Amino acid sequence: MRELTKELKVGSQCGKCCGCTKKILNRKLIQIADVTDQVA
Repeated sequence: MRELTKELKVGSQCGKCCGCTKKILNRKLIQIADVTDQVA
């Protein structure tokens, strides 16, 4: 999350978009973990 804030300036103002960004990040991380489990 810190990297997203640093690179994309997400949540650097009022912070309202942080919740949405965190949901998207978690969803993507779960997808990556699922693909890794299927390959292994």
